[in-house]
Amino acid sequence: MLNVEGDNALILADKALDDDKYNTVQENVTWERNAVRSFLNGYGASANQMGINFSQSRNFLTTAFGGGQQAAVFYSKVIQGGSSNNASASARGNDTSDKVFLLSDDETYGTDKAKSYGFALDRDSYDEARRCKSSTYAKAMGSWGENEDDSYGGGCRWWLRSLSENSSDSAEYVFY
Repeated sequence: MLNVEGDNALILADKALDDDKYNTVQENVTWERNAVRSFLNGYGASANQMGINFSQSRNFLTTAFGGGQQAAVFYSKVIQGGSSNNASASARGNDTSDKVFLLSDDETYGTDKAKSYGFALDRDSYDEARRCKSSTYAKAMGSWGENEDDSYGGGCRWWLRSLSENSSDSAEYVFY
């Protein structure tokens, strides 16, 4: 649990649970219009730039949670501002309301919020809290990671919702 407020908790899985592309083609896209956001929440075609209907196909929310469990997952306001890569507000896109979302760079390093979630402040430092391995299911869905005997011990990368520092058509991620 990253944060608890009253009866609500922000939870980060300790393993990568599924595998999907951040976006289906490499083009400029905000979190609001991104295919992975639609995949995570089971949104319809109008919710993403690619026009893919995840409400009628495999999506994370219905695959990972049964009906009763889905009812216990509440919508959260997902704020796009304050990206540490200094992307303009229009490039970051609008705030959203989602049940399942990726963390931002501000939530994983360099800020008091990241520190309150238990992450190291330095983006490039080794941080056990940011390390992640793929679940068996994620590997079956195509997740790629280092070999168990490599220096990163089988770790995998995981997406953030923040735009990449180097390009507006890709996203930040946490390295192995």
